[in-house]
Amino acid sequence: MRFRYATIKDLRDEGVQQSGATGANDERILALIERFSGLINRLTDQWFLPQYLQQRVDGKDTQFLSFLNKIPIIQLDTLYAVNDVNDVTEVDSGLYAVGDRYVELHRSRGPWGVRWTNTTKYPHPDQLFDLDPNFREGALNYRMDGYFGWLENVKSTPVTTTVAINMSADPDSAVMELDDVTGILVDDVALIRNEFAVIVSRVDPITNKIYFDPIPERAAAGDAVTVLGQVPEMIRWATVLLATRNRFRITDTKSNRQRFAGRLIMEKTDNYQYRLSGPGDGSQGIDWSSSGDPEVDRILSQYTAPLHVGYV
Repeated sequence: MRFRYATIKDLRDEGVQQSGATGANDERILALIERFSGLINRLTDQWFLPQYLQQRVDGKDTQFLSFLNKIPIIQLDTLYAVNDVNDVTEVDSGLYAVGDRYVELHRSRGPWGVRWTNTTKYPHPDQLFDLDPNFREGALNYRMDGYFGWLENVKSTPVTTTVAINMSADPDSAVMELDDVTGILVDDVALIRNEFAVIVSRVDPITNKIYFDPIPERAAAGDAVTVLGQVPEMIRWATVLLATRNRFRITDTKSNRQRFAGRLIMEKTDNYQYRLSGPGDGSQGIDWSSSGDPEVDRILSQYTAPLHVGYV
């Protein structure tokens, strides 16, 4: 799945022209958005579009079950217990709850945990002799099926519809006709057949059409469309900042000087020194722990997954 946390219009509104010395065509802008959306994923250990997953997770002999990096649960369809030979048993949905006040890390994020709420029944069929009705400890012994990702303005009831007419084969096509657009708003993320997502820029309720950036993916009549919420506003802004401030070619030294002018690169005190890394692609084993932009780093610090603490 391609991650795009901003739109071409977002960058145009920030002064990126169509052509000229500092301009960029739509294709290049989309590539920049994808590159820096991916960087945001790596720096935060989160993602900010809805994804449908059948995700295996570890039981920890506690009342809580979650992804290691605490990815928020947008909608949990089914929870399964998995035995040693990978047979699955559906867990009764009346015996657990998705999230509560004990499993909220950030007031703007969704619930990231499943809490076992029954005190007499066990969530795993192999727990006949366990003392406590917790999620049994084990490696990948539970499976969560549903939609996951950190969104804002999550809809209380997801919007589900279908594509009415095959999307145009024109690579510049940026419109899709649906069977119904009721409940879809500007800035909502529309997930098409659980494979690719678009940020809606305009909705026409008369023609049942939604508009978005031109993208390489195509949709066909009958494809499922699911709308669950929106990219967090500050993540969208961070993507715009990274894409606009880093759009110049590396070989353009004049533009590079402009890009890094006034940016804090290194600080040294009496006994301590540090240097900020620049944005990268994670190649050559480099651990990019900073975007290279202090303003962006401050934004992303609010959306970063908790540290994975382990022991041996």
